[in-house]
Order: sequence, then structure tokens, then C-alpha cells
Amino acid sequence: MYVPGMTSRKLSVTLLGAALALSACSGAEGSTSLSVPLEVPVESAEDISPAPQGPASGPADFGGGLTARIVSATSSPTEGTGREGEGDTLVQITVEISNDGDSDFEFPAAKMYVGEYLTYGANGYEANGWVTDSGGSTELPERLVPGSSATTVSDHTLPAEGLEELTFHFNPNSEYLTEWVFTDVEDEIEGP
Repeated sequence: MYVPGMTSRKLSVTLLGAALALSACSGAEGSTSLSVPLEVPVESAEDISPAPQGPASGPADFGGGLTARIVSATSSPTEGTGREGEGDTLVQITVEISNDGDSDFEFPAAKMYVGEYLTYGANGYEANGWVTDSGGSTELPERLVPGSSATTVSDHTLPAEGLEELTFHFNPNSEYLTEWVFTDVEDEIEGP
């Protein structure tokens, strides 16, 4: 289940105890039954910190000299064919990732772990995200050496009336980094 702003949900279940308990219960007369409690610790809402955020006009700081910033945000009406619906709006966001640190930054081998998604409206509905024809996360390099940068482009469709409040969630490597939430993206949108 997705919860906006939640950096992670920690839910651990001790399956070994359950497996042992099930394997020891044969139901045969004279068998010994092993009862092991099943632990399900869940963090309370007070224990979960929201993802770091800042305005779309400023940089995201992932630590260690790694930053990201929105360099372009455009909108255009969709053609109403293929993946977009008639009357929808296409929002294209270009993010520049820079490494001003002292060591290499490794992008994930599976580029699906580069997190890019857009939400709209006060309730945070998730816009449809699409694989970009060119310049998307699949074209990112393996790494960024110190002093270098790379860009990624993401496409999103949403109802035209959804442009009033936009939030962009970005993470250059969700295998170990916490996403950054860019707020007020609607202020950066260029286009009709």
C-alpha cells in the first residue's frame, strides 16, 4: 500500500516460527505440537518520518554532494490517442542529477529503481507515468564520478484540471536513498 510522504514501511514477520509451528503439527495421535508466537512489529505513525521536501525551484540534497534539481517542467494537451486520454495533459519533467562529492555515485543496475512520479491535487492523486521515448532513466549512466552530472526525463499524464497543485517525487537510487519531494511544481510549468 502506498502512503504519500512515507519513506518506508517496516513490517517484519517471523516466518520461521510459523513454518516450524506448522511442520510440527501433524495432527496424528501422540504427536507433539510446537507453538511459536508470530511477531508482527509495525511502526506507529509517530515513528514514521516524512520524506524530505522543498520547492521545485530549489535543489534536492541527497547527502554526500549528490543533488538533483528540476531544470524543465512543461505541459501540453494530449492527442487523445494511445496511452493518453482525450482531454488529458502531458507533463514532462527533466531532472539534472549532480555529483559534487568526493566519491562516485552508483545508479541502480535496474533503472526501475530510479524513482520518478508526479502527484496532483490536494489529495495527491498519482498521475500516470510513462516510459519516455528518449532521455529517460533507462539512459542514465552506470555512475556519476565527482564533478559530473546527468539528466533524466519523465512523462506523466493527468486531467487538465489537475495542473493546479503538483508534487514531484524523485529518487536517483531507491535501493538505498530516501526520495525527495519537490513541492509547488505547478509554479515551474511552462506551456499552455
